[in-house]
Amino acid sequence: MKRAEKAVKNFETMNCNQSVLSAFGPDYGVSEELCRAIGLGFGGGMGKQGKTCGAVTGAYSVIGLWANQKPGSNTEKKELANEKIREFSKLFVEKHSELDCEKLLDFNIGIPEESAKIKALGYFDTRCPKFIETAANILCRILD
Repeated sequence: MKRAEKAVKNFETMNCNQSVLSAFGPDYGVSEELCRAIGLGFGGGMGKQGKTCGAVTGAYSVIGLWANQKPGSNTEKKELANEKIREFSKLFVEKHSELDCEKLLDFNIGIPEESAKIKALGYFDTRCPKFIETAANILCRILD
């Protein structure tokens, strides 16, 4: 199964951050179980605040894991991670126009009434999997 397909499938039982991070983490020595634990609070835009989409923050974590395995000093690894995060963000925005969960879903998931609207409109089933798939596909494209 391709990592993008795995990430989307993960969303059946995980939040968006966990879905992306768990699909890639084992490639960098981090178990799926630990990825799920790390990503617990990042769904819904950073703890259901509508901030940066969990698929995006999951991808940022993957980029950090990837960069950490590259040769060089910590400073060099940080710069490499920053460069890839900027590249990822640019490509994600080109596809979806935004990085923030609230803007991507048109409602703030942290407000119960708005979360109910997201659910009623089926956005968790239609929009979120697309964001997860995009994040995973971009990672596959930009990471060596």
